[in-house]
Amino acid sequence: AKAEKGLAVRDASREEKIIQKLTENVGEPGTSYIKRIYDGIFAASCQLEHGNYGVLGGVNLNSKSPFIHKAFGNDNYRVFRVAAEDLQGFAAENGLDGYNITIPHKVGIMKYLDEITPVAAAVGAVNTVTVRNGKKIGHNTDVAGFCDALAFHNITVRGKKVCVLGGGGASKAVCFACEKENAKEIVTVSRTGKIGYADTAAYADAEVLINCTPVGAGKGNADCPVDINAFNNLEAVYDLIYEPEMTRLVYEARQKGINARNGLYMLIAQAAYSHELFTGTCPGTEALENLYRAMSPERTVLIGMPGAGKTELGRLIAICDNASRADTDEMIENETGMRIPEIFEKYGATRFREIEKEVIKRLAADPPDVISFGGGAVLDKENRYYIKSMGKVYWVLRDAEKLDKAGRPLSVDLKKLAGERYPIYESLCDVKISNDGRISEALEKIMSIKEKSGH
Repeated sequence: AKAEKGLAVRDASREEKIIQKLTENVGEPGTSYIKRIYDGIFAASCQLEHGNYGVLGGVNLNSKSPFIHKAFGNDNYRVFRVAAEDLQGFAAENGLDGYNITIPHKVGIMKYLDEITPVAAAVGAVNTVTVRNGKKIGHNTDVAGFCDALAFHNITVRGKKVCVLGGGGASKAVCFACEKENAKEIVTVSRTGKIGYADTAAYADAEVLINCTPVGAGKGNADCPVDINAFNNLEAVYDLIYEPEMTRLVYEARQKGINARNGLYMLIAQAAYSHELFTGTCPGTEALENLYRAMSPERTVLIGMPGAGKTELGRLIAICDNASRADTDEMIENETGMRIPEIFEKYGATRFREIEKEVIKRLAADPPDVISFGGGAVLDKENRYYIKSMGKVYWVLRDAEKLDKAGRPLSVDLKKLAGERYPIYESLCDVKISNDGRISEALEKIMSIKEKSGH
């Protein structure tokens, strides 16, 4: 009835009037009790009115959409993994009041719908379907979500040359949005399009790079869709991938001082627009920003010289936060059954670094809350990406004269070693923490920083 009359599912003013009428001449505590009861009734009623929704994707779909829509108040939201050959059957009969669409069905679903909105038709891809009186209508909220994300991250395409990687449904929405935002030029690069990845001359002068491919997706994935060094004038990078939190593309761009962001805010924003199509209510900007922060995990990563106290600090942080932890040196010793000096003595530094690299790669695929790394882990370029991608990096500093040398595999001059490694630590760290005094002081500094950042 509300949908037919164009009324919102939740109407705060209407609900307030109901409460006022019910509590006339009741007084306290009766008013408080009645309000609590009816707030619950409104919420339960709202949930029923939301109907049944979900997200449609391929057979390997792994989506955060149910979490996001639940945060918006919609528990009746499920995941549907459908092969391309079963798409028509799903579209014809699924019993849903609406659903989102992701890779690889954003284009394929269109021929099975009754109506396509002008924006979705212009884009050539649908990411949201609503069902009204049996009619299936295709929408595209990726465009608006992408524009909101650019604004949130202070990225502008107006008057810029934009390079878009990929030719699928997401790429179509991004190109449409860039045209809408008055980009000077848009170059689409794909494996099968007119401009391929080898045609660097066509996109080397781009000022904004947007990745719409799945290359680099998934925790522990160090793949990168394009060499960032191929670009001469790059000012900003936006990667639609949101897991891992920092893709290799974002990492490489940030190492060059470029404003580079992942696709999480776009995912949340487009979901908010879809939620409005489903229910008639749209979460406010504050709700989106709060959800973005909540979904941006800030794991604690500790790097620094051997003997700087990283292992003990990691243990104490994990205790304070009741969090999971890992220490790469401890993992190596547990897995090999040997002390690290023994590994160096028996197999040499090269073999130790190979073992260490494998351990770090495994950690990146499922990182714990607190991770401390061996002092030389940063020497490998791929390790540096994994370290940075896992969370907020704290460089634990201790004067070379105070470094704990007991049981250390290296007998070289620690001051010389520090001179070689400090520039790498500097390039990776987000925060420097002095551990020259009592370890409790360093711990207190880290916990204070985590508290201020909401983590």
